[in-house]
Amino acid sequence: EASLRVMVGLQGTWNFPVLSPSLAERELILKDLRRVRGQVLRADGEPVREGRLTVVDPSAEVANSPFNPFSEGIDFDLAANGTFFIEGRHSAVVKAKLSFAGDDYLGRMDLPSLRLDQGPIVIRLPEFVPVTGHVWDEDGKPVAGAELQLKGSDDTPFWWGEAAEDGSFHVQVLLEPGLRIVALRGEQQSVEQPVTSAAAMLLVVPNAE
Repeated sequence: EASLRVMVGLQGTWNFPVLSPSLAERELILKDLRRVRGQVLRADGEPVREGRLTVVDPSAEVANSPFNPFSEGIDFDLAANGTFFIEGRHSAVVKAKLSFAGDDYLGRMDLPSLRLDQGPIVIRLPEFVPVTGHVWDEDGKPVAGAELQLKGSDDTPFWWGEAAEDGSFHVQVLLEPGLRIVALRGEQQSVEQPVTSAAAMLLVVPNAE
């Protein structure tokens, strides 16, 4: 084991062990310090607000950005104009996840290969799909205030809302595999329907027993 010999005044010398960096630390030292700006745009060119970009690079060292233990990544919030700024020691190519929820649109997207070594990044989303419909009970009456959820293939809700007084609902969303909308009234009464295209839906919630 290597050591560092230090003389302290006239009192003699001290030996301090020099610890070899671990493999992960050596890999981190070799990574370039990257400062990358980017922007997320809708298909119509409008910026995406109220969103978050999560960079998944376990060996990264990033300045002033919170670690997200649920995604095992590092979060970067989108500014009001849809821009973001990544700073830190990263691989040239990383994985990322994008999630956002505006006033009338929402969605999430996996980015399997996001390059951080080719200048500013522009992420342009596909078209949003309008999800509209009504929530009724078995007697054909609207269920005002019914709780609504959107779930993906992981079966975890990523959006919550409520039906209007007439039981109607409307939201724009990015399609993803396994996308479903769920309507709930109470803890036991629920119904779900897959979302595969822009179509009006009728969700019939069972009556209470």
